[in-house]
Amino acid sequence: MSKALKATAIQRLVANCAKNSKKSNNSVQVGLGIGEPASAVFRPPEALNRPVSGDSLTKARQIKEKLIEQGSGLKQDWLDADHWRALAAQRQYRLPHWYLPLSAGGIEKVLRDFGLGCKFFREVFGKHETYKKFVARNPQMPLWAFAGQCLEFQRHQIGTDLAI
Repeated sequence: MSKALKATAIQRLVANCAKNSKKSNNSVQVGLGIGEPASAVFRPPEALNRPVSGDSLTKARQIKEKLIEQGSGLKQDWLDADHWRALAAQRQYRLPHWYLPLSAGGIEKVLRDFGLGCKFFREVFGKHETYKKFVARNPQMPLWAFAGQCLEFQRHQIGTDLAI
């Protein structure tokens, strides 16, 4: 259960306990919780209780296979790949999957993951460069290589020259 759901459940529990303590006929049912009123027991929405259907798993597999097929044409032999992996491991960052192509949304996500923004992108890749232009100029570049380049540029920008 996520933190948000747990917090909501606790808030409901406190609110329901407060309501029930004001009532004179506060009936406690045994077996629902540790002496909690029946109305205070958290019941998740039905959507969370629904089992995963075979159709959704099949669709997910088909989408992944399609992405892998499309990503097979991307350049994978980068000379700095081992260096980028070491930098990612040092920062405990998981590089994007090898088959994901470079996209404007992917660039935004990588920059957000590193706490960087458009200013950093323009300083490194060009003053008048946009995400879409960069993607159009690099059709064979995978997203993980872009993330590796960002790690390297950020390391040089900060000035921490770590021996890797």
